[in-house]
Amino acid sequence: MHIARLLLVSGCLLHVRATAAPPASGGKDKQTAPSLDLEAAWKKGAAGFGEMLTYAAKSAKNEEQVIVFVQSKFAAQWKLSSTNNGYRPLRDAISKTIEWTKTPGMDAARANKILHEALSRLDKASEDSIPDFLYNWLQPAAAE
Repeated sequence: MHIARLLLVSGCLLHVRATAAPPASGGKDKQTAPSLDLEAAWKKGAAGFGEMLTYAAKSAKNEEQVIVFVQSKFAAQWKLSSTNNGYRPLRDAISKTIEWTKTPGMDAARANKILHEALSRLDKASEDSIPDFLYNWLQPAAAE
């Protein structure tokens, strides 16, 4: 909210816009609410992942933060994965997060979208070295 004033200067009416007034919420603007501690949420398992999905649903910026964070978690497991171990570290990480999405009340569609996007970006960053079958089944359904 901005305070506007009209001033009469040399016979001309001028519209002067003052600095922003403090929000009625006691100085706390909803737009500058602190972001979620993604690392702490991740460590809480399913409940924390639910918090991450709720946070992601609030804005495109938040969703991007969650995708990048999840991508970093999968990247750590990808570094440990190889054909020799059947990509087990990454498969286990994907399986763990999929189990979290089965929690009642979880937004499974948003979760799949975020997981797929994180894995797709990781695959691209890894020069398409992640076998597509590990994550393509997470691809969100096309809009009708």
